[in-house]
Order: sequence, then structure tokens, then C-alpha cells
Amino acid sequence: QIAEGTKPGRASAAPRLTRGRRFEEVGAMYVEGQSIEQLQASYGVQRSTIINHLRNYAEAGNPLDAERLHGESRLPPDEQARVLAAFDEHGTTALRPVFDALDEAVPWEELHLLRLVYVLEKDGKEDT
Repeated sequence: QIAEGTKPGRASAAPRLTRGRRFEEVGAMYVEGQSIEQLQASYGVQRSTIINHLRNYAEAGNPLDAERLHGESRLPPDEQARVLAAFDEHGTTALRPVFDALDEAVPWEELHLLRLVYVLEKDGKEDT
């Protein structure tokens, strides 16, 4: 008889705490104070996955602190300002025009994060 082996794979993700969707869980944990880096370690996923979950969380109508998210960027402040200015000029629908306008020098992950910051800040200003 042949014994079954286990497949090597990545570490299992953190167990779900709720029966909701993962983006809701990740968003709630971020709101409670966990950083993107902590969430990334907890779930064993890429930083871009956490950023995507946070975008989905915000798009579902949940509040996120744009200033705190802004602080999660790995870019220097002057580079962040350039990215946000590019969103002013090119909009947020597609990232490729922004990426091209910044001479392809800003990582996609940062564009996704700062697009979320930009949209949250813009929505916050429209509410006042």
C-alpha cells in the first residue's frame, strides 16, 4: 500500500474570525489598529492583497482613515505628492496613465495604495 504524502505549500492563512468576506475582516482589523504589514503577516499574503482588500472595504461604504493609509506608503513625501498630483491630472479610473506620467518609476503597489488615499481624501472633502 502506498502512503499518501502531503503537498508542500505555503503556510495556511489565518483562520476566518467571522463568516463575512475576507475584505470585510481585513478592513475591520485595519480599522481596529493593525497595520498593513501586520495584516500581511497574519494572513501570509502579499502587501498588494491587503491593499486590495482595503480598497474593497472602502468601496463597500466602510470608513477608512486616509491619513493613516497615507502613512503606510513607502515613498518619500515629495514622491507621494507627485503621485497624488498625477491622479489630479489623469484621474483614478486607470493606473497606466499615472504610471506612465511618473516615468514608470513608482511601483504599482504604491499606485494602488495612493489611489485609495486619493479617493478617500477626495470623498472626505466632498462631504464637508
